[in-house]
Amino acid sequence: MDPRIHIGIDNCFAIKRWTDPADWMRVVRELGMKYVEVVPDLEADPLLTPDDYRREWVDRVCEAKEKYGIETVMLYSNNATYDTIGFAHPDRRVRDWILDSWFERFCGLAAGIGADIGYFVHGLSEDILFDQKKRLDAQKNVLDCMTRLNRIAERYGIEKTALEQMYTPHQPPFTIDTMTELMQSVKRLTGKPLYVTEDVGHHCPFYLRPDADALQSAFARYRTDSYIGVWLGSQHAIELFRSEKSDRLSADTLKAIEADMDANAGMFSTPRDNDCYEWLREIGCYSPIIHMQQTNGAASSHAGFNPQNNASGKIHPIKVLKAIAESYKKAEKEDMPPRVEDIYLIQEIYMSTKEVGYQGLWRIRESTDYLRRFIPQDGMRLSELLALAEAHGE
Repeated sequence: MDPRIHIGIDNCFAIKRWTDPADWMRVVRELGMKYVEVVPDLEADPLLTPDDYRREWVDRVCEAKEKYGIETVMLYSNNATYDTIGFAHPDRRVRDWILDSWFERFCGLAAGIGADIGYFVHGLSEDILFDQKKRLDAQKNVLDCMTRLNRIAERYGIEKTALEQMYTPHQPPFTIDTMTELMQSVKRLTGKPLYVTEDVGHHCPFYLRPDADALQSAFARYRTDSYIGVWLGSQHAIELFRSEKSDRLSADTLKAIEADMDANAGMFSTPRDNDCYEWLREIGCYSPIIHMQQTNGAASSHAGFNPQNNASGKIHPIKVLKAIAESYKKAEKEDMPPRVEDIYLIQEIYMSTKEVGYQGLWRIRESTDYLRRFIPQDGMRLSELLALAEAHGE
C-alpha cells in the first residue's frame, strides 16, 4: 500500500479567538490548508452547550465546509476530558457518565460533521499508579470503556476511532508494545479496529530505567537537597532509595532496587519508546492522524516549524515520511487494524493567552509553508514524496 499524505491543522489554535465555524474555517483556508482536526473546545462541548445549540453548530459546520472547501477529518476529545482520570476512574458511575453522556453526544457531533473520532480520556492517579492491584483494575476499566466506545462509534456510523499515545506511566499506553497490545485487544473484543494517533512530541527520556551509575549519581544529589532525579517505578523502590544511611547506595540496596524494578518492568520506557521515528516505523501505518509539532525532545511544546525551532528540533518531515514508509513494508497482521490509505499530518500548534492573534497566525503560516516544501500538494502518494525528496537531495 502507498498511502496518500495530506497537511492539516488542529483548530485548537482558534480557541477563544475564532470560535464560530465559519471564522475558523476561513482562517484555516487563508493559512493554506483544507483539512481540520476539530476539538469541541470551540464552543461545542457536549456537556457545556445545550442540545439544540449543538444541532445548530453541526449545521453551521456543514455550511462552512461547503463554503470554504474544508474537510473535517477527525473530531478529537478536548482539554476538559484530557484533565480527568476518566476511563480509569475507580467509580463506575463516573466512567458510565463519560461514556453515556459526554461520548454519546460527542459521537453525534462527529457523525453530523462527517468526521472520525480520536481521544485520550484517562490517567492513573498516584494512589492507583503505585498500587499494582489498583493499576490492574484501572487497566481493565480502561479497556472496558474503550470497547464500549468502539460500539457507540459503530452505532453512529463512524469509520475510525483513534487513541492518542502518551509518554508517561500515569498516562498509558506509553510504550510501543503496550499500544500494540491495546489495539489488538480492542479489535478482538469488538471486531472493530482501534487506531493510534502518533504525536511526534510525545516522547521523553524521563521514565527510562536507571542503571547502577544513574542510581548512584541520583543518590549523591539526593544527599544534598532530597531531590530524586530518576524514575524509580514504585513506592517501595522510593522507600529503599530514601532509607539508605550511607553516602552511597550500598550493594544490598542496589540489589533490592534492581529486583523491585524487575518486578515492575512495565513502569519503564525504553530508548525505542522515546523515539517518534521508532513508533512510526512500527505502527505508523495504523495512524490516520499524526500530530505534528517541533520539539527538542525535552517537552511537548506544540511549537511550529520555523528556522529557530528547527535548529534545535528533532522533527524533520522527510524523516517522518521515511519512517512511515518503513511501517508499510512490514507484513500485514490479522489482529491489527487495516492499514490506513490516507494519513493527515495535523499541526497541533497552540497560541498562548498573551499572544497577538495575527502574529500567531503568521507563525502558523510560516510553519505550514515549511511543511509544504516537502508535501507540496495534498493527496500525493508517499512514494512520490520520497522520490521528490531524493531528487532534491533530502
